[in-house]
Amino acid sequence: MSRRVPRFFHESSRRRADRFRTVAVPDSGARQPGLLVVGTGMMGRERIRIAELMGRARVVGLYDICKASLKEAEQACGPKPHRYESLQQACGDSAVDAIVISSPNYTHFDIVRVVRESGKPLLLDKPMATTLADAAQIARMAADYPSFIQIGMQYRYKCQYVDAFTRSSTTLPPALSGPSA
Repeated sequence: MSRRVPRFFHESSRRRADRFRTVAVPDSGARQPGLLVVGTGMMGRERIRIAELMGRARVVGLYDICKASLKEAEQACGPKPHRYESLQQACGDSAVDAIVISSPNYTHFDIVRVVRESGKPLLLDKPMATTLADAAQIARMAADYPSFIQIGMQYRYKCQYVDAFTRSSTTLPPALSGPSA
């Protein structure tokens, strides 16, 4: 039986913040989670910058097929991260605790299919896919995923989006609408 994860529009901001703190914020002195950033273009470098600024995780690895982009991203990191030759190698590294996908939009679906084998927490930049069929398949994958798949959408807390999600949750298929409130 799959475990249902509450969707952001079904819980309060305080509950979400408390849940985040219990799983994502390490105790002082604890080992910081290691991040793998897949896709080191503009958005990937922004994810690296945010990780460095917040100090709650360290970027331990980078994967991108564009070597020039990788070189730029390495310069944005504190300690030099590992450069992986393959996505499978990157996902299988025990130093990687969570994965951030910031690659070009059209690559998201194929990358998620590889990353899902790791079972590691995943932040997927928006849009999650470029076709509705691929988005629906990612949603089905997320239902049985042992960790979480989060879509990086900075506008998701704006009132008009929460209202739209709440209104649409009565018309979305159960796999997309989450548990009932």
